[in-house]
Amino acid sequence: MTCCTPVFTLLLLLQIHQSAFSQTFTDFLDRMRTQTDSLSKARLISEYLDHRPIPATEGSRVHFLYRGKGTRAAAPGELNRWNPENGKMTQIEGTDLFFRTESLPADGRLEYKIWVDSAWMLDPLNSRTARGGYGENSDVWMPKYHPPAPIVADPKIPHGHLDTLWIESNYLSRKHPVFVYTPPGIKPGYRLPVAIVTDGEDYLALGKMNLIVDDLLAGRRIKPLIGVFVDPKTDLHDASSNQRMTEYAASEGYLDFLEKEVMPLIERRYPASRKGSERVLLGASMGGLISTYAAITRPKFVGNCAAQSPAYYQADSAVIKRLGSLPHVSVNIYLQTGTIHDTEIEANLVRNILQTKGARVRYEEFHEGHNWTNWSTHIGRMLEYFFGRK
Repeated sequence: MTCCTPVFTLLLLLQIHQSAFSQTFTDFLDRMRTQTDSLSKARLISEYLDHRPIPATEGSRVHFLYRGKGTRAAAPGELNRWNPENGKMTQIEGTDLFFRTESLPADGRLEYKIWVDSAWMLDPLNSRTARGGYGENSDVWMPKYHPPAPIVADPKIPHGHLDTLWIESNYLSRKHPVFVYTPPGIKPGYRLPVAIVTDGEDYLALGKMNLIVDDLLAGRRIKPLIGVFVDPKTDLHDASSNQRMTEYAASEGYLDFLEKEVMPLIERRYPASRKGSERVLLGASMGGLISTYAAITRPKFVGNCAAQSPAYYQADSAVIKRLGSLPHVSVNIYLQTGTIHDTEIEANLVRNILQTKGARVRYEEFHEGHNWTNWSTHIGRMLEYFFGRK
């Protein structure tokens, strides 16, 4: 009787598959060193790549791999500030495989690209991508990272309405688009709290904030609110018309625009609260800077702010310097940052200053980078902090 029965063959193949999948990257490199011919090396590479997601993650280690033509390869991304020189890969001798190993928190997530001989590309071995302000990047999920559910429009729940306004500013000498979200089922006679959102189109298109609000309202997790999404572009079809680096750099003219032109118009047309204590100004990166600056300098206009990955070292550290001159700060702030080369250093610094000066602070860190997936994932937490039903 032959030993190679169908059941035996199936068990043998299963054992080989499990052995290949459980092989560590160090084991793989050790095996590669024992091979003397290019054909055997190529076979081992194919076996390794076929049995695991790439990049390969093991505990707190991640192995970036590129296989293909090229003389120099790198894995630039959030971990090395998108600098190919700081993300150089090593080529395994006698093969077309390049690799780089890094350490990350076991529940971390980051974005990156592959760079080969000066050409940038998505990782050909990784189908997982994330959309950001500059297009798509490849995406790494470490073993203990828990990805959020996709943000999609739920046809089974009511949805809010979005209007588009164009507001001409005398303070800025230009016109900006403003998208206004009104929740479903508004009761007459009530004025609703307001979320004023910087980078308005990005918070809608990339952050999907209107869908998040719809979902939270349907689940009765937050109170109804008006969303005022102010976009920094003067032409929605021209990215070069974006004025955020000027307007969000602690610009008094921009804050005059919001306080004296945008909100009076919103209050005339919509049931929006006129109280600073019922307004939240929020934003990410430079948007977090201007939101915080507004709340500490104009508390009667906006008494609450939210800053995601705030760029407090920008604008000549205007927020930090202004806080140093104030004996007391009554702002209520939600402050969130990533820890993978994000703005955690300045966010921690400002958190500590605010707390010593009497501010109310909710501070949270996540093992992610400076990107829209990080920010959109935590919009719900931010909204529940300010608008949650008690």
